[in-house]
Amino acid sequence: MRSLIKICLYSLVLILVVGVAEGVYFGWVLHLEKDGRQSDAVIVFRGSNKRIKTGYGLANKGVAPFLVVSQSSKRDVGIWNEKYGLDGKVSQTAVPQAATTFQDALYTSRIIAGHDFDTVTLVTSDYHMPRSLALMRLMLAGQGVKVRVYPVSGEDASHWVLLKLVYNEMLEFWGSLYEYGYWRVKGRVAGEPGTESAAARFLREVILIDVQPGW
Repeated sequence: MRSLIKICLYSLVLILVVGVAEGVYFGWVLHLEKDGRQSDAVIVFRGSNKRIKTGYGLANKGVAPFLVVSQSSKRDVGIWNEKYGLDGKVSQTAVPQAATTFQDALYTSRIIAGHDFDTVTLVTSDYHMPRSLALMRLMLAGQGVKVRVYPVSGEDASHWVLLKLVYNEMLEFWGSLYEYGYWRVKGRVAGEPGTESAAARFLREVILIDVQPGW
């Protein structure tokens, strides 16, 4: 009985320590400033049109000569090029096979490695940046690639909405780590390519708060 109590206490302490560490990490990333310095490529993790517009804006300003938008098809790229315009000197590629944030990081990291990029600018929503940055750094570990951040903010969003979004992200972070671990062990993504994993689907449908961000 005492052994069981000790195990429960140790488990509780471990959960608290991990939770605090995750909270500190999220707080740190959420306060990072936008880094608009020159890089080799702008990497956009698709979500809202504001992310897409920001990525195109950076590319058109000459921040990078290469633009990658994950979770996009050639048709999507054509629509965005017509809507936002793109400097003719900027190369771009679509990433249609990505369906989750982990897959965003997986497939864009392959593009980064294939082009020998040294520095990339990651564009996504501010609340989504901690998870996205962690996964990008995991996938690029040991390659010497510097990941700069350019978070997209929701100026009109209430603190309550942002809090709910960050709560969701902190839970989804563990789903993404599961996907990463599955990929490392199995050598392939969890589930069918281009679809959510069972873990990601469970979190989204059962545990997460229903909130629709506008950015």
